[in-house]
Amino acid sequence: MVRHFLIATAVFASLPAAAAETNARVPVYVQADCKDDTVGQRVVYHLREAIRRSSSMSSVASLNASELVVGMVCLSPAPAEAGRLSNYAYAVKFVNYRGPYDYHLSLSVGSCGTNRVTECADTIAAALDDDMTKLIRRLADGSFMPFAP
Repeated sequence: MVRHFLIATAVFASLPAAAAETNARVPVYVQADCKDDTVGQRVVYHLREAIRRSSSMSSVASLNASELVVGMVCLSPAPAEAGRLSNYAYAVKFVNYRGPYDYHLSLSVGSCGTNRVTECADTIAAALDDDMTKLIRRLADGSFMPFAP
């Protein structure tokens, strides 16, 4: 727990001005439940790939290694839409290693057809980057102090 706090403090305290200079990348875990939705599974795959390509985020394989989490749920498609369309919801949260509750940054819903999977994933990645940028700005200017006593 202390290790995560130190990582969060170091990562988020140093990012505002120095992110480009230090190549600091925020660890992101994508937690998804899309087992009955092949289009949703492809969106999740491309989202993870977009995070891996990012210069500001890195994809991690476990919740314990993350600072941000994208939780995504896909609705089971109707038989006529199976393999052609995915309806999903996702939430972005900042992991709180010092308390019982995480900080929810955003929530969104979407629908994606099989021909737009990469575009849908890039849209989610862009929204995630926007959430992260706003969080870093608020941590830097003191308007959000998640670990204050």
